[in-house]
Amino acid sequence: MTTKSAVKRPSRPGRALGPAWPAYLMLGPFLSVYLLFVVAPIVLTFVLSFTQWNGVTSPKFVGTDTFDAMLHSASVTKAFTNLIIYVVITVPLGMAVGLGLALFINRLSGRLGAFMRSAVFFPYIMPLFITALIWRWMLDPSFGIIDQILVALGGPALDWRQDPVFMMAGLIIVDIWHSAGFNMLLLLAGLKSIPAELYEAAKLDGAGVGREIWSVTLPQLRPVFFMVTANAFISAFQVFDLPWLLTESQASKGTGGPHQGLLFPVMEAVIRSTGGMRFGDAAVIGVLLLGLIALTTAVSFLIRRRWEDD
Repeated sequence: MTTKSAVKRPSRPGRALGPAWPAYLMLGPFLSVYLLFVVAPIVLTFVLSFTQWNGVTSPKFVGTDTFDAMLHSASVTKAFTNLIIYVVITVPLGMAVGLGLALFINRLSGRLGAFMRSAVFFPYIMPLFITALIWRWMLDPSFGIIDQILVALGGPALDWRQDPVFMMAGLIIVDIWHSAGFNMLLLLAGLKSIPAELYEAAKLDGAGVGREIWSVTLPQLRPVFFMVTANAFISAFQVFDLPWLLTESQASKGTGGPHQGLLFPVMEAVIRSTGGMRFGDAAVIGVLLLGLIALTTAVSFLIRRRWEDD
């Protein structure tokens, strides 16, 4: 009499692992905090953008009237104009400075390399109010060291505190000095991950330093470069601390300095909300700024996808 051997069926992975509710339970605290402090404020901002609200009485629904008023506001237009000028200049220039520093420090070794990394990164961890205090003194037209150097070299003394053109230039200088160390550190980590064999192959083909950077370094740095660029754009769009501190802005005395040379959207939103109790106006500015950030991020991802296809 023959017997059929029992065939053992493989167990399903889902049944072996059991229900997934413990994993979701562990994610619960994070999701709760994220929904409470990120998603909820965004939704509330969208809702308030269609209202007029002074923070005391009940919000009054006005539809798109507040959007129309903000789009025709001279101060809001000035704030977004300043922002576009600032972003267009500071992001590529800051990336170029960070990449140059990373390439330079990557060729150093030992204590000298460690010292240079620390020295370049130090301004990034310095409190912003100290950064603003130092640069307010350095850019002072009366006794600032920057103008003293320019005059010693035969140039004119520039009015960094009153002329909107030089106010913007001064802010860009301060921002690059402050953020270059962060960009350098991320790009330096990317440089350290590039295989040395690629550079050896390039040298065998007769490539010089410039050709190595163009054909080996930059293509290998694409993922890191994209991350640093996206972070730089998002940070630049939300600029607030440095122009506020450099111009010594106050709700009662105006913001952005003379001729609103350093007025930016976040500063305008703060003044309209906490200073003027017009939370609907501030919400509209936040929505417009969020749309600008989302558009820039989408374009960045589109460019990255085309890079990867190439």
